Amino acid sequence: MNKRKIIGYLIGILFIIGLWEIIAYNVVIFPSIKLIFYNISTNLVNKLIIIPIFLTIFRSFIAFLISLLFGLLTANLAYKFKLIEYIIQPTISLLRSIPTISIILIVLMVVKLELITYLIVFIIAFPIIHQTILYSLEKIDKELILVNKMDNTNPIKNFFMFTLPMSYSGIINAIIQTFGLSIKIQIMSELLIGSTKIKGIGVLLDYYKNNLELDKMFSITFIVIIIVFIIELLLKHILKLIKI
Repeated sequence: MNKRKIIGYLIGILFIIGLWEIIAYNVVIFPSIKLIFYNISTNLVNKLIIIPIFLTIFRSFIAFLISLLFGLLTANLAYKFKLIEYIIQPTISLLRSIPTISIILIVLMVVKLELITYLIVFIIAFPIIHQTILYSLEKIDKELILVNKMDNTNPIKNFFMFTLPMSYSGIINAIIQTFGLSIKIQIMSELLIGSTKIKGIGVLLDYYKNNLELDKMFSITFIVIIIVFIIELLLKHILKLIKI
């Protein structure tokens, strides 16, 4: 990273901090950065905060993993069989074009409470994963495909030895695009559900918002940002290690 880039980042960060402090000084209920970081330090050892954060991230990860597996399966089927692609594509296009808030409200009306957040994350993440992986498969050199067909006649072996490795770039992009998004959608879903039966970050944020405890609300938001950042860094590192 060159000096100009570092200086640019520092100026940007200082601008955000300065603007934040000006707002905090002029708006009574708006917390200062010092107060937010104090709450972060106390929340990190508070079980009432840590458990909901863990539950939200866990639910996000499960829904994301299911979306990734389904996306990988449908993308490969669509790549192999054009008829399946034509059948799936209208659904994918529909899901990608519907506003997120509309999807959440529709699901809230028709699905059982304990399954709602999983389904909402799946509905939003799955189309992105499917499309990203399919796009990477469609970029494979046609000559390589012909050579592979002559060498590997077994479809299962062909999938694991050729198709799957060739879709690695799509899998990486899909993970990068949707993992953080899955957590955001999970939190939004919990917040809109507004049920205390579901423990999670969204419920906590809603509680603090209603009680005008913005310092605690922002501190939890910062904790989530840090956790997601660390997890994404670990994922990228693991993917590099296994040469995906």
